[in-house]
Amino acid sequence: MGESLALTGRFQHPVGLVVEADDRRRIHRAIDCRHIPVVLQQQSGDQYQQTHRAQPPGAPRWDPASQCPRQQGKDTHHGQRRQNQCQPGQRRTDGTPQQVLDRGGERDIDEKIHGPAQRPAGAQIRQRKSHRHQNHGAEHGRNAACQRHRQAPDDAERDQGLRRQPRRWELRIRHPPLGHHQQQVDTQRDEQPRHDRAHHPGHRPIRRLAASVQLPPRGTVDALSRRVLMQHRSEAIQPSSWTLTEPALPLRRGVMAALAMATTALGIHWLAALLGGGGIDALEGLVIAAFSVTFGFSCIAFWTMMAGIALRLSGRHPVTLQRGAPAAEDAPPLARTALVMPAYNEDMGDVVHCLISTLQSLQDTGQSEAFDCFLLSDSNDPAQREREREAMARLQRRFPTGPGLYYRARDENTGRKPGNIRDFCERWGAGYEFMVVLDADSRMTGEALLTLVRRMVANPQAGIIQTVPLPVGQRTVLGRFQQLAASLHARHIANGLAFWQGNSTNYWGHNAIIRIADFKACCGLSPLPGRPPLGGDIMSHDYVEAGLMRRAGRSVYVLPEIGGSFEGMPGNFIDDLKRERRWCQGNLQHLRLLTGRGWRPVTRLNFLLGGLAYLTAPLWLLMISAGILDAVVSPDQGRWVNAATTRPDTVVPLIGLSLMVLFLPRLIGIALATREQRGYGRRWSLLRGSLLELGFGILRSPLMMVLYSGFILRILAGRPARWDTSLRGRRRIPAREAWRLGTPIAAGALTVGLTVAMGAPSLLPWLLPALAGPLLFPLFLQVTSLLAPAWLPATPAESRRLVPVNPIAVGRSPRPSAASVCPPPAEDYRPMPLQPLSIPAGRA
Repeated sequence: MGESLALTGRFQHPVGLVVEADDRRRIHRAIDCRHIPVVLQQQSGDQYQQTHRAQPPGAPRWDPASQCPRQQGKDTHHGQRRQNQCQPGQRRTDGTPQQVLDRGGERDIDEKIHGPAQRPAGAQIRQRKSHRHQNHGAEHGRNAACQRHRQAPDDAERDQGLRRQPRRWELRIRHPPLGHHQQQVDTQRDEQPRHDRAHHPGHRPIRRLAASVQLPPRGTVDALSRRVLMQHRSEAIQPSSWTLTEPALPLRRGVMAALAMATTALGIHWLAALLGGGGIDALEGLVIAAFSVTFGFSCIAFWTMMAGIALRLSGRHPVTLQRGAPAAEDAPPLARTALVMPAYNEDMGDVVHCLISTLQSLQDTGQSEAFDCFLLSDSNDPAQREREREAMARLQRRFPTGPGLYYRARDENTGRKPGNIRDFCERWGAGYEFMVVLDADSRMTGEALLTLVRRMVANPQAGIIQTVPLPVGQRTVLGRFQQLAASLHARHIANGLAFWQGNSTNYWGHNAIIRIADFKACCGLSPLPGRPPLGGDIMSHDYVEAGLMRRAGRSVYVLPEIGGSFEGMPGNFIDDLKRERRWCQGNLQHLRLLTGRGWRPVTRLNFLLGGLAYLTAPLWLLMISAGILDAVVSPDQGRWVNAATTRPDTVVPLIGLSLMVLFLPRLIGIALATREQRGYGRRWSLLRGSLLELGFGILRSPLMMVLYSGFILRILAGRPARWDTSLRGRRRIPAREAWRLGTPIAAGALTVGLTVAMGAPSLLPWLLPALAGPLLFPLFLQVTSLLAPAWLPATPAESRRLVPVNPIAVGRSPRPSAASVCPPPAEDYRPMPLQPLSIPAGRA
């Protein structure tokens, strides 16, 4: 058996493998076990090619509510094939001309095996057959609708020779869009001519071919598949003002890295000069090492925010560095998109409010027909499921036209939220190009949704595009402070991240659009080996899914300029800490992925920075504890106090640099937001609220340092966090509960303060900012759960009425029956394979 392997850069023939075999059906069966789409070319006169092509513009789109296209294909496509095949030069029954080349070349036959309304976009079949191959099929009764062709004598002789010796086939791997491999395999099985076993020439056992066919290593095929896919999609979409490019991205990253390292080195130099007057001992070395990590992390955040502010002032896009918004005349057409909202025992009143707000805003655009909405329930309470059905029935009556509204309930919460999304992709993902993932508290404007879809259509290299969801709607003191902080600084952070991360940003799990085919092919999330909390299901799944998308060559963007993206948030400190503990566990799990093969460098950096967001807390606590211990046990004031009093030339620059890194971007953000407000009253109200939020953050930071350290100790002790329903209501914390929960931390801070006051009173003024937050923890728990006073301002988006709201209250209505809920569309099940978290050495 002869075989050869040829790699070329052409899209038509990216990978070629020549084998000798008796029958192309056996080659297909041998390839099917590897799920690799192929094109077969018989080199001894016959040629047979079968590929997927994109649906032509203007063709009717597939309706997911119609009959399952796979079942329709089984029932109808053979009859339609017999009707549509004809002799060369004639016109088929569907009116499509049949293109025929010269006798010595290939015959191109474009057959629509399925009607355009019965097959999803991207699944149209194009077949190329030789003139003799059509005659051969007609002889066996497969092309009864066509007239038989007379076989030339040379063709008959060649057929007799082919019966006596194995045919030589050339396998050329043709790559459809990622995620459609199984679809193509299924289509190949259905669409191949079914010759009779007794009459087909050269039929041999299948084992012989399956044991002999050799294919390129899977890593080579996967890497080439990504390059071919990128070229195919790039050729299909013409560049426009909606296209995302990343000019000089390596230079941007180099500049940001140089600035962060230079600032960190300057801080380390001043700290070493402050402590190393008589040499650096082990304790001082430990403090300098901890300071290097924490201060370096702060410097990365500082320069990221400064870059975001500079881009805002210059009016340039953070990714493309261009000025101005994309032109409306260049806007690409919309594509079928599903709005998916996973829910797990959620408050249906809030869910309905968010859905109505989003759907009403989308319907107001007049282009809601391209969207459908799915409520994906994992609730385990029958009464809760009944409430969900009632809510969806009311929504369906509220929106009789526009987006389709569907409800699906799973029996088990397998895989939690990632498993919920995966179930949707497997059962209904084939009917849509994109999906917009929403949390149960997410709200988006119609214009934001349309912009996301058009950005995805115009950028075929994009797998995920993330917006910046701003928290809104909470009326408690904690909610107002955190909402105000996000509205002032979140877009600056996102601008900076988009500037130096480019196409490798993070996905935050909601309020983002995802290309379903790429997500199914790349983002099947495997559990971590081992037991929780550091093993098992990954809590912060979104970072890993973005990393898997980048590992497959797809781009992940964050676009802060897309407004109209909002979310809810907890109303009190206790509910907020439950969410923080789950995120802490997830980010620590990411650290186990740093050594895995296949991750992009920026992905590894994102994993590291996510872990450092919590690991810096015990490092700061270590530095403060070392200073307190040294001051208490030393006969004098301690080396830190002595150095601060005797080396003002060093301590003043160090403190100034630290304050600049921590507060300068925030102060600039407050100034810019205040300047944009109209009217003196609004400006003063926003300035007052922003300064109060800044003071609240100063008190809250050392408290979170203690709490994060406790979270990490619990995780290391083997106590995993629970992934329960997020509580986003305005639950007030009673005084008794606040003092019960906050007394241990407050008592610990009081003990430390008294010890320092007695052993090293000169250190106490330096330590008070770090002790104030823990001392006031019980008061924090109680006061922050109260309703905010009227003088504490809302966010600028809420003040300008930019947040979509439910214009008409749903109110109470007669209890509908479960049968009134519109069932989900017909399923088209296509499995979503799990991806390894580390590529094996042979495939890396």
